[in-house]
Amino acid sequence: MGLEKYSQLLIDECKRLEPCMAEVCADESTEMKVVYENTDFSVATSSHSTVLGLRVIVGQRLGFITTNILDEKDLKEKAREAQMVARLSQESPFHNIAETKQNSEKFLMVDERLENIKAKEMMAWTELLVDESRKDKRVAIDRAELTVQTSTRVIQNSNGIFQTVKECLCSFFIMGMAKEGDEVTSFDYDANAVCNYDEVEKKIIETAKEFRESVVQSLGPVKVNSYKGPVLLHPASIGSLIAGLIGFNVNARIQQDGMSKWGKSLGTKVASTDFTFTEDPDDRTRPGEWSPFDREGVKTQRHEIIKNGVLNFTAHNSFSAKRAKAPLTGNASGGARSIPSIGLHALTITPGKTSQDDLHKSLNTGLVLKRFSGNTDPVSGQFSGIAKNSWWVEKGQRKGPLKEVMVSGNMFELLQNIKLIGATSFRQMGSFDSPYLLVDGISVTSS
Repeated sequence: MGLEKYSQLLIDECKRLEPCMAEVCADESTEMKVVYENTDFSVATSSHSTVLGLRVIVGQRLGFITTNILDEKDLKEKAREAQMVARLSQESPFHNIAETKQNSEKFLMVDERLENIKAKEMMAWTELLVDESRKDKRVAIDRAELTVQTSTRVIQNSNGIFQTVKECLCSFFIMGMAKEGDEVTSFDYDANAVCNYDEVEKKIIETAKEFRESVVQSLGPVKVNSYKGPVLLHPASIGSLIAGLIGFNVNARIQQDGMSKWGKSLGTKVASTDFTFTEDPDDRTRPGEWSPFDREGVKTQRHEIIKNGVLNFTAHNSFSAKRAKAPLTGNASGGARSIPSIGLHALTITPGKTSQDDLHKSLNTGLVLKRFSGNTDPVSGQFSGIAKNSWWVEKGQRKGPLKEVMVSGNMFELLQNIKLIGATSFRQMGSFDSPYLLVDGISVTSS
């Protein structure tokens, strides 16, 4: 019995037991992993898992259960348990499941050669990742992983939604540092994901090169003075600071609970007029973020969340949409182990017109912040932490790396104080596309 039959059995049993709305999220995955750690390789045996999540709404009460036991008798009992949980839950008029507004579809992103990969080939790819990263002998690898996973998801509900997606993905990451004499840099890491067998080696070499150069360029830190003013944000720190802030504050549930500063900001200016921020979950060039439909089976689509500095979008799932009397946006997120939350996928900041050289010249003297490690508060916008794998620019020229200086500021203010946007977009971890941003108003504290 496949996922579709399991989900249909649960839906039918829920209808038979008691009139209700029902939704099944069924996730199945098979993966094999190679790990490099402590100068040694290991191959994890192939693992397989299947999880079904059943959400029911009885009256105005929500029940949810998960199971990995696929016996027909047990599944019928789980349907009964879910309705029992619902009857014991608090009422809410906003509990809901998605309505059918599109045809049922089966989406596929599977390269058969990748799906049928052998452990020997995976070992060779992992060795390539390690060897390419260590082309410079100053690089020390802490851990490297390469995983090939084939996953299938089925979303079905009693309103007629029936969506299926199958994807095979090779993902990998590398983590480590550089050492020279007694000097040891901060940890850094990089990652990527590929769905095409023929592209794996190319992406491994590219990712290893970026990692290697990043840690080696962190050797030989220079002393700098503290200041408050302009900082050039690397796409990695933009993902940590700005992308996270936006994702939190356009979440309809967060807005409805009064925690978002942008709860009443739709149609108003929240960023520099040159700043445009989009999501495109159906972008197949980013397989790790690819999502043709959301956790509730609603077709995803491209959204201009912020356009020319103006907030254009609020992300909904079925609960928040019913509460706001708004249409669904395809932003329900999560998996079979929990009820749907809200999230964004495949994010992009639109490039500007300023070259990398001109960004450095405009910064003149100051910090280029690559990796931020610290605390962020998406409610107030405040952040403070350490700049890692970052460097100093003096008179428009790269002078050298920094030894973990402190940085702090307010992320809402940074959005309003974007001075220049780079012309070149860089993909981070295979998922987030962003140019460099020159912003003003960050405090840089040197020890």
